[in-house]
Amino acid sequence: MTYEQLLEREPYGVGKEEKEKLLTGLLEDLTEDHMARCQAYGRAMGLLREAFSKERGIKGMIPVPASAFKQEGFASISEEEVFKVMTSSGTSGQTPSRILLDRQTAQRQQKTLERIGSSFLGKKRLPMLIIDSPDVLKDRELFSARGAGILGFSIFGARRRYGLKRDMSLNLEEIETLVREAAGGKILVFGFTYMVWKYFYEPLKNAGITLNLSGGVLIHGGGWKKLQDQAVSPEEFRREIQRVTGISQVRSYYGMAEQTGSIYMECEYGHLHASTYSDILIRNMEDFSCCPNGEEGVVEVLSPMAGSYPGHVLLTEDKGIILGEDDCKCGRKGKYFQITGRIRQAEVRGCSDTFEEKNAKKLKQPQELVLLAGSMELNPRPFKAFSEPAMAFFQRLSEKIRCLERSQSSQELRALSFWLRASHLKKMKEKLGESMRLGRGVAFHIAPSNVPYLFVYSCALGILSGNSCRVRVPEKLKDEALIGCIQRLLREEDFRWLGERISIVSYDHSQEHWTRKFTEECDVRLLWGGDEAVRSLRRIPVGPGALDIAFPDRVSMAVLDWRRVVELPPEEMRSLAARFYGDTYSLDQNGCSCPKLVCWLGEGEGREEMVRGFWDAVAQEASAYQLTEYKASRKYACLWRQLIDGGGRTVMTWGNRLYVTMLSGAMEPERLEEKMAAQRFGSFLQCFLDRMEELVPFLSDRIQTVDVLGVKEEEIWNLAADYGLRGVCRVVPVGQALWMDMNWDGKEIWHMLSRKAGD
Repeated sequence: MTYEQLLEREPYGVGKEEKEKLLTGLLEDLTEDHMARCQAYGRAMGLLREAFSKERGIKGMIPVPASAFKQEGFASISEEEVFKVMTSSGTSGQTPSRILLDRQTAQRQQKTLERIGSSFLGKKRLPMLIIDSPDVLKDRELFSARGAGILGFSIFGARRRYGLKRDMSLNLEEIETLVREAAGGKILVFGFTYMVWKYFYEPLKNAGITLNLSGGVLIHGGGWKKLQDQAVSPEEFRREIQRVTGISQVRSYYGMAEQTGSIYMECEYGHLHASTYSDILIRNMEDFSCCPNGEEGVVEVLSPMAGSYPGHVLLTEDKGIILGEDDCKCGRKGKYFQITGRIRQAEVRGCSDTFEEKNAKKLKQPQELVLLAGSMELNPRPFKAFSEPAMAFFQRLSEKIRCLERSQSSQELRALSFWLRASHLKKMKEKLGESMRLGRGVAFHIAPSNVPYLFVYSCALGILSGNSCRVRVPEKLKDEALIGCIQRLLREEDFRWLGERISIVSYDHSQEHWTRKFTEECDVRLLWGGDEAVRSLRRIPVGPGALDIAFPDRVSMAVLDWRRVVELPPEEMRSLAARFYGDTYSLDQNGCSCPKLVCWLGEGEGREEMVRGFWDAVAQEASAYQLTEYKASRKYACLWRQLIDGGGRTVMTWGNRLYVTMLSGAMEPERLEEKMAAQRFGSFLQCFLDRMEELVPFLSDRIQTVDVLGVKEEEIWNLAADYGLRGVCRVVPVGQALWMDMNWDGKEIWHMLSRKAGD
């Protein structure tokens, strides 16, 4: 059967078993066709089929993440065959998807929409009111999913009028003209959900205007997230639209640019329906298993319509619930479901977003300066480094943190408490020798937003070095319990002297005048963040005698002797896996010192298969990882990007908790660093090297930490010296990658924050 033959069937007249058989055959044929005609898709699918597919039929098909279409060349047609380019609306600041259509696929889209829409609206064309500006079709930048939606539904309209002017204000003259022309008959009103509410309903309501569109049918789609943010439910939306306009038939639809035409219409009972020409699955992001009816998960859409690009099986970032199949009260066959929202974007932790200016634009009212702990006025006089009173304060803080650990169960808190304990501080002091050192004065720390407790480490380094410290933390940390602990300690009699030495503040990125003021007052500034953050902050220079210490983007790796690892007894293997897990997953693998690449060192047959036992042990540890739908979605999209780009030879997966991709061969350092930086949430690259010298191309100037096992630390340092390598700042045993040290990024922070007193 061809797709054109499928279109001859009734949109909602095919039952479960027959439909699955029809779609399975078409989709399987289309998969093979796209693998043959789209090199990037064929390469990725060849690897992922073996890694993921455990079921046959529709449920076992490997979905493409919708974000894959943001990459160039992800199509199955030549440039000469391109008839039209479709772009997604996209989120502000993000790259839109580009979908290349040939003439046949474009015709399929229109015919599919016509078949589905006419089953709800009838075949007669209706007077049509479009809740948008006519300029949307004139402006190339606006012609995306929005323009395509208007053009698509225009096939159901006889006389089209636009309800909004260029400035998005109401065009009442056009609206009233259409109402008169319709003379109480049926009218099609079309628009995107948020625009209908924001630019049509709200202005009418605010002006006290009611319309007589009782014969109207409103079709709307997209934009629910913005309304949900305003606490507008679908029920309230329908009720208010009817109250102000008289429209009683309000139907939403679900669809996307990546499968334009194959929409899911809402029936009179408020259920979205999959037509004969498409299907929907709800995936559990733990392992991509299909959720049973009634269980919420991530939406996957399937349609054999897409002939010019591999968009026939798509994993979205929407969440939904299948309510049933073939038994909706409306009488339509097929699955019926509801969309419950978007994947919640849980915060990604890491060092790379300290001062992103784009985020400031999202805030309607930038946060003013808030003092969270200490005082605004700092004592600028330096004092003796590692003074007993300063050490006593942090020892006491360590005890307080242990109480927080019990209530919050945080691995990061445990590590911080361990680092601040009395014995560790004494060891650090002993390492620095007997000579007396004094601080420089005032240290200004700008902490990253996504490593929750790095601000404490940075502040502690500054205080222990003999400086007063002002620390800027992001707004989201202003209610952090640890800051409350610090403030309460500063009120205790023994530590009141530190009240004028510590100032923890929070203010919005856009409040640049505060950054400028605090920079002018400081003797040393510490910038924690990515390259762009550091560049942005350095536009505000420190004083002529002040120091600027920056910690920009870095990536890290592990070098393991494969024989040493595979010969470990089971208990020691579990211990190694636990330490490796702590180095990586505890910060969502997003810290600059978290290994992202594992280089296995040593010759030998069968080593690729033999090291799998190590990864099995890591996967067992990762069963405790808090894998959210957002993390799984981002990780899966990253895997597709690197395979589309040709960066992998084999892929191993343990559900969605652990991905391991074998590098396909040598590559330029910049390309390798980019791929390493993209590994997060339990996704690793690996390679096998026969000799130590083969490590040299991997040790670029952005490599920070090298985790080792079975390899001597001096071997790595000797390699760096012999080949004059600019990379490698730390070499540590597995399990110590995240241990904070007075030497970080190759910088002796202790010496930079203090000065020697005497000879």
